[in-house]
Amino acid sequence: MKFGLFFLLEKPEGESDAEVYRNSLEQIKLADELGYDYIWLAEHRFTRYGIAPDVLVLAAAAATVTQRIRIGTAVIVLPFHDPILLAEQVAMVDQISEGRFDFGTGRGYQAGEFRGLGVPMAESRTRYEEVMDICVGLWTQDHFSYQGKHYTIDDVTIEPKPVQKPHPPIWVTAMLTPATFHYAAERGYGIISGNPYQADPQFHDAYMVYQETLAKMGKPELAKNFWALAPSFVHADNERAIEIPRESALSYQEAFEKYGTPRQKDGSLPETYDRYGEGWDGARSIGYANTVTSPNFLLGSPDEVKKRLETNRSTGMNDFILWMNRGGAIAQKDVLASMELFAREVMPAFRD
Repeated sequence: MKFGLFFLLEKPEGESDAEVYRNSLEQIKLADELGYDYIWLAEHRFTRYGIAPDVLVLAAAAATVTQRIRIGTAVIVLPFHDPILLAEQVAMVDQISEGRFDFGTGRGYQAGEFRGLGVPMAESRTRYEEVMDICVGLWTQDHFSYQGKHYTIDDVTIEPKPVQKPHPPIWVTAMLTPATFHYAAERGYGIISGNPYQADPQFHDAYMVYQETLAKMGKPELAKNFWALAPSFVHADNERAIEIPRESALSYQEAFEKYGTPRQKDGSLPETYDRYGEGWDGARSIGYANTVTSPNFLLGSPDEVKKRLETNRSTGMNDFILWMNRGGAIAQKDVLASMELFAREVMPAFRD
């Protein structure tokens, strides 16, 4: 198994921007020292839901305070970016990190972010695919040209190119849409599942859809290319492990209900966002007590968390992104202690 840590950079009431960044970088540095495999950084803007509008700046900062851990994005929202500038930025981060960068991507789901940037949500899928194709082309070719619906590139060569060849590993967010799994598998991209817009990440269902899609494609061996995002917290006392994150989780839920919706101001859903709307609407009625008993939540004592990981591993899943501070309001000392306890008492039981 591999284990990563998720950084949404939520800004709870009473905490400054500087504190959010400082605490996150301290956790990132400790994750490197404790032997975690990855950190994963999320792009969000305009609200306290997440204050990392430029995750590649954060990724470069993370590279300077770490030595070995891999640095991924979960995710960069491709429709929000100029593809040439994005390809250049990713190549720079890969150079600065000496080849430790993973390019995790998504098409976005928060209506307020699309509205603020003036990007039509109905175009998110086509923009996503064009930006992806252009980035890959610029990383792997000189004198690259491209003609698409949204972007035109004429004889462009970027410098530097990424350290990793042909390019950094690419990951795609997906939940229950077979077409998205098919898109990723056709191109050899991995999957990140268990999106934070859901109260219960429900990655088991997504993994089953992924396996079914791969079986139909004749590519079952790609099933290992799957990261599951799981809210996580470990404490020696099982009840404390449930109680300490409670207020922070409720803070997240409040921010999620306010900002984390694909619905337009008139209540309508853009084209291709039907599944997101159902997930968002249903999640509002799910209380904290009804979610933390799910095996999708790695909460509890070390022994309890090991049991939940075993349950997940029995279905074939191997790699987990741990969301240790869901809501961002858990005291820094408690987050660091949870990271240390997981690394010392849980992680060794699941290493190859």
